[in-house]
Amino acid sequence: MSDDYTYPPEFIKKVEQRIQKQVEGNGVDPADIKLTIVKQGLDVMTGKTYFELDCDVQTISEKGDKTKGRVIKQGELQKEIDTYLNSFAAKETLDSKAKDIIESLPHKGFATDKQNIPLPQDKLTLTEHVVCQKCQGQKMTACSPCQGRGLIQCQLCYSTGMMRCLQCNGARQVQAGGEMQPCQACQGRGEIMCTQCRGQKMSPCPHCQSKGTLSCDNCAGQGKNSNHATITPQLNVHGDVLMDDMDPYPKIMASKIGAVALAEGGHITIKQVNHAVEDKDAPDHNVIEYEAAMPWAVTQFIIGKTPYKIHQAGLKGAVCDSGNFMDDLIQPEMEKITMAAKGNGFVAGLLKEVCNDSRVSRETLGLIAQKGMKRAAIELQKTYNLGLTKKTLQSFVKYAYSAEKRITRRPRYIGLGVGLAVSLLINYLWFMYGIGADMKDNQSQNIQMIMDGIPLILGLFVTLSSIKTVGYFTFQSVMKDIGIPTKKMPPVGKAGLYGLIGNILLWGGFWGFTILL
Repeated sequence: MSDDYTYPPEFIKKVEQRIQKQVEGNGVDPADIKLTIVKQGLDVMTGKTYFELDCDVQTISEKGDKTKGRVIKQGELQKEIDTYLNSFAAKETLDSKAKDIIESLPHKGFATDKQNIPLPQDKLTLTEHVVCQKCQGQKMTACSPCQGRGLIQCQLCYSTGMMRCLQCNGARQVQAGGEMQPCQACQGRGEIMCTQCRGQKMSPCPHCQSKGTLSCDNCAGQGKNSNHATITPQLNVHGDVLMDDMDPYPKIMASKIGAVALAEGGHITIKQVNHAVEDKDAPDHNVIEYEAAMPWAVTQFIIGKTPYKIHQAGLKGAVCDSGNFMDDLIQPEMEKITMAAKGNGFVAGLLKEVCNDSRVSRETLGLIAQKGMKRAAIELQKTYNLGLTKKTLQSFVKYAYSAEKRITRRPRYIGLGVGLAVSLLINYLWFMYGIGADMKDNQSQNIQMIMDGIPLILGLFVTLSSIKTVGYFTFQSVMKDIGIPTKKMPPVGKAGLYGLIGNILLWGGFWGFTILL
């Protein structure tokens, strides 16, 4: 660590301005927020990127005597691979090549993930010729159809040596001078000697031309096959980052952000201090060593009598930890909003009070009224990204949402009562006063049953409309008084469910009564 290092003042000033912007309107004078340095330094984390030589072997087989690359003796493929790798690893240029390749990786290979890097320019192709297992190198195999005899059973006479007489068609007689006389061609036997095999019952094999052998199809008649092995050397690379020697403050900061994130974000200065040396802890590996310098600072400001610390790190002044000063600032408002959400006190008065005292409360209620709870939480997280924990923010938004619903709770139930009263009147007029009976005259039974649903639909429409109307105007009035104009329609809540159940019960009671009558 460098003891005389001075953390860039512009980074500290930038965070100071962010905090001032957040506390403005939230019970704290921004001018009172002054960051003072508690501790600062330039710490170094060390890194090691290990690499070892390996290879990828791709093997293909071809029929016949084909050569690609260098020919080797049969059965010596693995020996040749090992010999090649050993000679390749012994090259003086390997370390330099490995260093160049690793330097071309992101962040010069610092904290790199495990990966295999091929070296295609150094690949080697070997060919191994092997004796064909089918013909044993003889290039020819016995013909399967004739089993090597050169002859097959005659297909014309079915190996009988005789065939039906073509003259009498096997009838033994032919018509001559109006009379039937013995066939002269077959001498009255009805069959003659097979014209294809001449009575021998066997005919020449057409597959092997009577030779009894065929060119071996397994090796294309060359007596051997070829195995081609393409050996591509590759570097197996992986990196480790060591933070054990760092000061506790920067060690915690670096651990929170992560070495890879620090490197990707350009927050550290990476320098190679050594390369291509054998690591005693991993004798099968070579290693490239690094030093990554990370500037850091711990600053402090005071609200009231409470000190809060800010941890900053990196070449861009990233904030690793900003404490919980906003949690503490909004705690009084949290208590009042919680009371309002639970209905403990005059809800509108409590919300008006927190909006007058706290900008974050006013912004939260306004965002919920305009965009809903989830969107409000997202936007507030962007605005108050220092000193406000996610848990506190979620609780604050949740209770604020419940408090806004509480504003219209009683008016919604008043609207429910009015709506059910109107629904009762509609059902009475339809079923008991005779309006329904008059409208259903001269209609089929099915149409009459469908028409009996009209009072249910009308009653439900009136009830929900009444709940929404009363809730809407009440919500608009209260929010305007608080100073948060909105045109959003508040949810009907459980009053809507009770309205549905109430209308079904009213309609069902009247309809059932008329059926019994």
